[in-house]
Parts: sequence; structure tokens; C-alpha cells
Amino acid sequence: MIRRVVVVAVFALIVVGLFRIDSPNARPGASQSSVVGPSVDDGDASVWFCPGAPDDANGPAHQLVIANPGDELTALVTVYGATSDAAVSKPVTVPARSQHVVALLDVFGSSGSTSVEISGGSGVTVAHRLLGSAVEDQSGCSTEASAEWHFASANSELVNASTGVEAVAHLWLVNPFPADASVDIRVARDDQVRIPTPLRGLIVPARSARMVDLTAAVERKSQFAFSVEARGGRIVAELVQTVAGRGLMLEPGVPSTSRSWMLADSFGGTSIVEALHVYNPTAEDATVAVSVYPNEVDAASLPEPFVLEVPARRFAPLVLTEQPRVPPDDLRWVRVDVVEGPGVVIGQVLSITGAVGDDIRPSVAGGLATSTGVSAQADRWYLPFLSSPPDSQPAIVVANPSESIALVSLTRIARGERTELSDRFEVPPRSSLVIDLSAAATDGPIGVELEASQPVVVSARTTSVSRADLSLVPGVPARRSSSSLPEFEG
Repeated sequence: MIRRVVVVAVFALIVVGLFRIDSPNARPGASQSSVVGPSVDDGDASVWFCPGAPDDANGPAHQLVIANPGDELTALVTVYGATSDAAVSKPVTVPARSQHVVALLDVFGSSGSTSVEISGGSGVTVAHRLLGSAVEDQSGCSTEASAEWHFASANSELVNASTGVEAVAHLWLVNPFPADASVDIRVARDDQVRIPTPLRGLIVPARSARMVDLTAAVERKSQFAFSVEARGGRIVAELVQTVAGRGLMLEPGVPSTSRSWMLADSFGGTSIVEALHVYNPTAEDATVAVSVYPNEVDAASLPEPFVLEVPARRFAPLVLTEQPRVPPDDLRWVRVDVVEGPGVVIGQVLSITGAVGDDIRPSVAGGLATSTGVSAQADRWYLPFLSSPPDSQPAIVVANPSESIALVSLTRIARGERTELSDRFEVPPRSSLVIDLSAAATDGPIGVELEASQPVVVSARTTSVSRADLSLVPGVPARRSSSSLPEFEG
């Protein structure tokens, strides 16, 4: 009798999950606050979309990470193929207080784009990872579908003409709904804006995924930005960029613009290049201020904000590590504010070409990482997955944009237990703090729940010694605890 009840319950979960995803009027997990991007609330049902995937079966391994700080639950995982009838859904049991890793190739026999349906649960979040022989990256998954997605940082430049090593930019599109979607991709280069013919009217069939090779469709440029525009329906988009011998970057699309953005984790130093790209996907010009806040610098000595003019449907680059007025070796946080005009999106690109590592910089021999920043602050954050030493140096970075000290407490979530870390950390006003969690992760990967005495902004770092790569992943805020960033004072 008990087994029959379990079977019926699992079947009901599958039916409910498919109904939620297939409903064309649903906005699964849509943000209800100032948050642009993924957010979560305790006890709410949610759908998470993870579009980025390996190019083929011989590509990097694709793993889902379902972080569950509460009781055991069942999640419905769907892997999408190139056609509607190729989608496969399976229920997955997620143990209590754990990071449950789903190796897609082992469980489904394929490693494509995915969705994860969570029915309730407390603060459940979903991330995904791509792990190759020499590259590694992870990103948070998206909690909504949208008619448009924006990407501030893409690259298809030939890196080394003599060896043929090149940057590869692959865009993954997922259509989880029961009707086909038609998509245009508008590309912004430094000299023009257009929808290339190969990127016009792309069909993404119902309940399917499609990879678009931007490397082949966009004339080689060291930098471009682009928008994905669905003529009907909604989709989810993510960019996978690889440079042979340099690293891998997973970049989730941004579904809407914001007038304020913040990057909690920013640093310079020898062998480090940090670039910021500000993209204005709208039809109106924008004036933007980029403010850099190095640690241990008094307010009177802060660098003057950088003012960028960003024309309609164009982007503006700013290489922070080349700016004389930015202290070269300090940990810092960055905010981007629209002074005049519409909202924008941003992309941070970090390139490490030689061994680094100290109290503020990750210990890694090289790699590439990207972050889209966050548009809100919160006093509760979730960090789904921090990998373990000795291969990785897991850490989180907390930025405090307020005028008073923020007190931060951390709870480790791993292997069936919630463990409060004994230390309570102080983050000085208008400063940031790196918290190395290597000691907390010695027996395997962990998740972290962070609570602060006042709103802060949080990001996670992981590294890989064996692959010489790293990840910068914004935390997931609790939606009900989130608020707009402090008003820009520049």
C-alpha cells in the first residue's frame, strides 16, 4: 500500500510540473521586487532553467546542483532535446540539508539544457556546472522565462592566428512552452548594430533546446553585445564561451534592464585583467556612472566615478585594471548607475594569465570568469555550491554599501546537516570582505545560507587547480528580504 501511495505521489508531481512549465501564461519564479535575475522565497514553488550545455556528448560533463537547506523533497528534472518529443522528465529525490549533484549523462543519457521543478521547499536553489579536462565553470540557473534576454559581454575574436586557437561563443536557447518560438538576435558591435541574416527568425520548437553558434554567425570581433528577442512567447537563454587554454565562462542572460547594478567581487593585480562592459539594449541613449569602492579608502579619497556615454543599442567597455585612479592591488566593489536615460545591463569579465593568490585574490594559476552582477541588496542570501579543497579554494565575498557595520553569520549546508559557523563576521561600512570557506568544505562541497544585520550584496568564488579555471557566481537573494540598492550619490 505504501509503495502505491509513493508511485501516485510521484506521478502527481510530474503532472503538476509539466502543467506549470507548459502554461504559456505562467511566470515561474518571476521576480516581484527590485531583483533582476534569480531569487527565491521560503516555501514557494519554483522552476529553474539551466540552458547552457556541452556542444556534444564528448564535451564537458554537465552537472545540476540542487541545494536544499530544508527537508527531503522531490524535484522534477527535464532535459530538452532538439525536438519536442525528445524532452525527457524524471523525478529526482533531493536529500534534506544537502547539495544534490545530478550528473545528467549518467541519469538521462544526455547532457542538454534542463529545467528543474521544485514544489515547495525552504530556500531551495539550483545551479549547474560544466567540467571538462581543462576547463570548468558554474552559474546560477534562471527562475523565469522572458521574451527578451540581454548579454553585455561576448567574444568571437581569433586569439592566436598562428595556432588557430579561438574564442568560441555558443548561445543556448530553451523553449519550455507548448508552442514554437521565433527568435531574432540583435548584435551590437563597436561600429554597427544589426540582426545578421543567420540570426533572424530562428525557430525554437516547443519543449526543445537549440544551440546557436555565434562564432560562425558574427564577424570576428574582440567584443560585442547582443539581445535575444522572441517575436512570440518566451524563452530562456545562456551563453557558453570557451577559449582553448584559457578557460570557460557560463553567462546567464539578463531578462530586463536596471538603473543600478552592483558587483560585490572585484580585484586587480599582476596577471589580472578585469573589464566591465555596460550595454544599453534600448532605443534611447544613456549616461552611466561607474563607481569603484576600494577597501580601506576614506570617502574623500575614493576614485572619481567613470562617466560613460552609452548610445542606444550599443555598449561601452571599461578596463578597470588599466585605470590609473583605481588602486591596482586592492579588493573593491563596484556599482553602475544610470545618471540619465533608460536602464542598462552589465557584464564583468575577469582574466587571469599567471599564478595569483593571497588574502583577497583566489589561488589559481589562470582562468576566465564572468558575472552579470546583481540589481538589489538583501539581508538573506543563498550560495548553492562551493567546491572543496585541495583542488578548489571556496570563498564568498560580502559587500556592504551602507554607512554602518554589517554583521554577517553563515550556516553551512552539507550532508544532511545545517551547521552554524562559529565566527560572526564584520563588514565595515562601504567596504567588502572575503571569507575563505576552505576549512568548512574539507569533507566535500557545501552550500551556504547567509544572514546579515542589514542589506548587503554577496558573491561566491570557486577555483580549480587541476583545470586552472575559476568561477564568480552572484548569490541568490531571498526575495522578501531584498530591496533596491542605496540611492546613487555621485
